[in-house]
Amino acid sequence: MRVLSIIFLIFNWIFVSAQDLNTSITLSGQLVDSITNEGVEYVNIGIPNTPVGCISGSNGFFSMDLDTIQYRDSTIRISAIGYEHAEYAIGHFNFFDSVIVFLKPEIYHIDEIVFEGQHLKLKNYGIKRGGDRIIKGMLHGLEKAYFIPVKKERIKIKDVNFCLRSEFDTVTFRINIYNKADNAPNNRINTENLLFTQVSDKTGWISCDLSERNLFFDNDFYLAIELLPELNNDTEVRSVFKAKLGAKGKLFSRDYLDSWMEIKGLGIPININYFQIEP
Repeated sequence: MRVLSIIFLIFNWIFVSAQDLNTSITLSGQLVDSITNEGVEYVNIGIPNTPVGCISGSNGFFSMDLDTIQYRDSTIRISAIGYEHAEYAIGHFNFFDSVIVFLKPEIYHIDEIVFEGQHLKLKNYGIKRGGDRIIKGMLHGLEKAYFIPVKKERIKIKDVNFCLRSEFDTVTFRINIYNKADNAPNNRINTENLLFTQVSDKTGWISCDLSERNLFFDNDFYLAIELLPELNNDTEVRSVFKAKLGAKGKLFSRDYLDSWMEIKGLGIPININYFQIEP
């Protein structure tokens, strides 16, 4: 288990409603880089395998509603790409009036991959045509994971393309890569925080160039798009994916650190261009 250094950060426990018999609270605070002392944005914070969670915003501040009776024996996980992560029992924070959590950067040792005398063949996989509707209740979840089969020895991702509906001129999103276990997304395997902000045009298509990233794969994997929060009149809102009935491929969805749920009979327009590496 990786461990985060806990030094000093405010975790304010605020009662929400007396009618709830003081069981509902708001857990709020800030996440800080232990080297730079700067707040860390877009960190996933939540109770694993439940929809309870949030994503840190500007300067690493976050706020999360919590039922202390339902989740009193649960743990809170803080998960950030590029940092060590950990889980803490909810009761652990009852002993602190104020606590600061420094996120300790994680060091990765990545071997350089060099291909000499090999042929790179450009291919495409996925859904190219845009969806034209949003179906409420079937496309819930902030993160969508799409299954990518690796049919030959090795591939390298060139770019990712997906279609959504947004209230904003720009869209902030993160690309996550998961390995496969029991025919579902399992552990996140990308070591780089693939975070992007791009212009959203009227068609809804977003194209994300990954050709300069070291994204090589030998086995089947899940490519996920995580839509990150924006503020609209001080209210947190997110863009949403367009739906496509009868789309091919396996699609999974989840909120924060919840369990993955497969969405059957419905897909989202998403495809990748990749290089098939051949001798």
